[in-house]
Amino acid sequence: MRSYFPEALYINPEIITDKDGRASIVIPMADSITTWRMAMIASTQQGALGTSTSSLKVFQDFFVDLDFARHAHAGRSRFDSRCHL
Repeated sequence: MRSYFPEALYINPEIITDKDGRASIVIPMADSITTWRMAMIASTQQGALGTSTSSLKVFQDFFVDLDFARHAHAGRSRFDSRCHL
């Protein structure tokens, strides 16, 4: 069951990079099926600034569990049924 729908996916103003300027983070993915807009801002100890933007598409497999009406049974060639999503 999907239940995690945050307004902001991830905010961390204190990511420290290694000597090569790289960092790794783990972001818990929301259950939303959407595209998140990412904005990154960085600064060095000397005051140099850098920015970047990107996007992250989040999706999940979709599955439908059909519960046919009682009048649907083997051997019957036609019946009406509706599936509302």
